[in-house]
Amino acid sequence: MDARPWSRRVRRPRSGFTWVELIVCIAIIGLLVALLLPAVRTAKPAARRAQCQSNLRNVGNAIHAYASAKRGVLPPLTGGCEIADPGDQVKRTGVREAPWTVAIMPYMESSSLYEHLRYSPSSFGSSSVDLQQLAQTKIQSYLCPDTQNPVAGGLSYVANAGIIPTDVWDAADADTYHSASQLDFGFNGYGSENMNADDAELAYATGVFWHVPVGTPTDNKTPHPINLDQISAHDGTSQTILLAENLNTRSYDPQSGTGGWISNATGDIAFGIAVPGTRNEAVFRVALSDTAGGLGLAGGAQETALTLSQDPAPPHCRINANLKDAVNGRSPRPSSNHMGVVNMAFADGSCKTISEQIAPSVYARLLSPKGGRYGQTELSDSDF
Repeated sequence: MDARPWSRRVRRPRSGFTWVELIVCIAIIGLLVALLLPAVRTAKPAARRAQCQSNLRNVGNAIHAYASAKRGVLPPLTGGCEIADPGDQVKRTGVREAPWTVAIMPYMESSSLYEHLRYSPSSFGSSSVDLQQLAQTKIQSYLCPDTQNPVAGGLSYVANAGIIPTDVWDAADADTYHSASQLDFGFNGYGSENMNADDAELAYATGVFWHVPVGTPTDNKTPHPINLDQISAHDGTSQTILLAENLNTRSYDPQSGTGGWISNATGDIAFGIAVPGTRNEAVFRVALSDTAGGLGLAGGAQETALTLSQDPAPPHCRINANLKDAVNGRSPRPSSNHMGVVNMAFADGSCKTISEQIAPSVYARLLSPKGGRYGQTELSDSDF
C-alpha cells in the first residue's frame, strides 16, 4: 500500500489538447493563412510575368544573333526569304515571303522547322511534309504564359513597325505589307512619281521592322532592313523598342492558311501607331500634322518633320487600348494580361515592364529609332 501523502503523489500529464488550446491553434493557423494568401496570389502573376519576360528575352536574343550573323542588319518584318505556303496544301506549289518570326528560327533552336518550311526548288512539293501541321507548331518562346488558352501556332510577341497608315491599320489582318517605300510625306509633292530619298529616310526613322521584298537591292531609295548600328548612332538602342506583347494576334487557321507566327499580316506580327494616311496609287500619303493625333509639323522641313504634337498616339494605339472589344488581327498595339503593364524588349537586349500610363509622347519616341534626327526631343531612362 502506498503510504505517501496525497500531496506528494506525482500527477501524470494529460495527453491531447484542451478545447481552448485547440481553438487558439486554429485561430493562429487561420491568421497565418489569411496573411499568406495575398502574397501567394501576388506571387503567381509575378512569376508568370517573369516567365513571359524570359521568353521575350529569348526572342530578342535570337534577333540579336540574326543581326550578328548579318553584319548588324535586323530581320525584315516580312521578306528576306521565301517559305512554302501552308495555305496551298493541296497543290503544294505556293510560296510566301517569310515573316521575321520564321527568319530568326535558326537562332532559337528551331532550325529543323525552318528547313522544312523554307522554299527549295529541289525539295518543294514533297508530300512527306505536312505544312499545315508545321504551321500549327507551338513554339514555347513565342507564347506568354499569361495568355489565356494559348493555341497551336500562336504568337504573343510582335515587332515594332513604328507608324502605320490608317489604311493598313484598318486592314491589318490582310497581307498588307508594311513597307517604308510606300510612305510618302509630300516633301516634293505627293504621288509615286515624287517619292525620293527624303521620304524613305524619314520613313525609316519612324519604325524598326519593315517589309523588304525578296531580292530587292539595298540602297536609300528602295526597301532595306534597319541596322542596329544605325539605331545606336541615333536615338540609342536603350531608347528603342524592338518587341512588345499583343493579346490580339490571330491563331493559325488551317482553312485559310492565315494567322499565327507564320502570318504575313501586320496585325499578327507587328505593332505601331496609326497615323492619317490615304492610298495614292502604290503609296500611302501620310500628311504631317500638328493637330492632336498628328505625326509632326504640317509642311515643315525634314529635320523637324517628327516634332511630336500634343497627342501623337491616338487612344486606340496606346498600350492595353480597348482590351474588351479589340478585334484579333486588327489591333496592332501592345497589350497583355499583366494588370496595367506590358513587357517590352529593347534594341540593347534588355527587357522592361512598361506601364500603360506612359505618356503618349514618350511612347511614340520609344518607337522611332531615329526620331532625334528629325525634331524629336531626347529621352532619358527616368522618362519611362
